[in-house]
Amino acid sequence: MDLHCRLAWLTATQLADAQRAAEDAGMAIGIVHDLAVGVHPAGADTWAQRDLFAHGMSVGAPPDAFNARGQDWGLPPWRPDALAATGYAAFRGLLRGLLAHAGALRIDHVMGLFRLWWVPEGCPPTDGTYVTYDAEAMLAVLVLEAHRAGAVVVGRTWAPSSPASARRSPGAGCSAPPCSGSSATGTATAAHWPPRSGGRTASPPPPPTICPPPPPG
Repeated sequence: MDLHCRLAWLTATQLADAQRAAEDAGMAIGIVHDLAVGVHPAGADTWAQRDLFAHGMSVGAPPDAFNARGQDWGLPPWRPDALAATGYAAFRGLLRGLLAHAGALRIDHVMGLFRLWWVPEGCPPTDGTYVTYDAEAMLAVLVLEAHRAGAVVVGRTWAPSSPASARRSPGAGCSAPPCSGSSATGTATAAHWPPRSGGRTASPPPPPTICPPPPPG
């Protein structure tokens, strides 16, 4: 335990030094941290916050044009009911830790704030199902913590978004243009659709319908 605490402290001090050096060099943003899809099933997060994770489940992706069998990423998902019951304290703490020494945060799978594909242990991804999260609450926490840190947030997704999720983003102060990306500051990143074997390129899924934000006033 003491060893891991010391390693965490050393990491934090090095990140602080790196961000300070970036700012001193004139960089407007500096370090861009990455928020991964999930955590290791035997890692510190699941050990310290075991009641917040759905044990016996794994995050993945349903079958699509890119992978007909679906995907199982081996990452335990957060329980939406446990997050809500604790006031999203763990999510807030995660964001504060990431933004403590960074000017921006990249969310690897931003649609995970809306829903995740849960795969039961021992079952193929085709037997999974979508589990929804309270996206309004998750986005509110995200925007609040980014505002407090003065940071930029960029969301990336490689999966098609539902119209409902696309409509919610502008209301939370986010922009969701039709390039499969969104950001709390109005910018976006495009998702790259990789070519298939044999030189053939797979066609990406159609972009979601995006509702513009309401007019001011």
